[in-house]
Amino acid sequence: MDLLLEEIREWAQIITYPVPYSEELFRRVTEFRMLGIKRFIEEGGVEVLGKRVLGKGTVGIVVRAEFIGGTSVAVKIRRLDASRATLLREARILHKINALNVGPRLIAASRNFLVWKFVEGVPLDEWILKSSATEIRLTFSLILSQLWTLDRIGVAHNELSRFKDHILIQRDGTPVIIDFESSSENKFASNIPQFLGFLLNENSRLARILYEKLGVKKSREEIVQTLRNYKKGRASLYDIYALLE
Repeated sequence: MDLLLEEIREWAQIITYPVPYSEELFRRVTEFRMLGIKRFIEEGGVEVLGKRVLGKGTVGIVVRAEFIGGTSVAVKIRRLDASRATLLREARILHKINALNVGPRLIAASRNFLVWKFVEGVPLDEWILKSSATEIRLTFSLILSQLWTLDRIGVAHNELSRFKDHILIQRDGTPVIIDFESSSENKFASNIPQFLGFLLNENSRLARILYEKLGVKKSREEIVQTLRNYKKGRASLYDIYALLE
């Protein structure tokens, strides 16, 4: 069943955030119905105008939803005050990286909406706290492999220094890098150094926990030098893996 009028009213201020009851509302309703979005679901760790949602950024609000056929999806709704006039650039990048098995699986896209398969996972920082050294090493190898792929194709995520908001770990330990809103295409992309930079922060509780759990033998000076060499093309992915040994 399509979104009922009562449900549309209930979600109106999210659909046209931050402008309540905008005349844009019914144009957007037509747009997301054409994409195959059946209904929105109140769920998530962020509250916006009394609604629980999956996330809120300067460009969009991410809401869980039901897609045609009953598929569980996440929907990014472009804010009316967004600095970007369209979400199609982000959609193009998702399509590009999906072909290499990176990122959430894009299902549909339009100017104001992105729809991807819902990722059932927990933020990386939370996952680390309850995981063993073996689990961490395996999952980190998968993360680094995905970041290496992004570096090779010239896609810079640009927000990985705040990785707790941008990497989810699924129940089987598989990582999913999300939120490519701020990404750029740059042949000098350095996602791995940006991600591993947190290991260099001596005041980071998470870095200390990782050092202790993994028994990391490399000094911070050695990590810095390896990351510098990587940026210059003088260190391989295997040299990066070795930092966590």
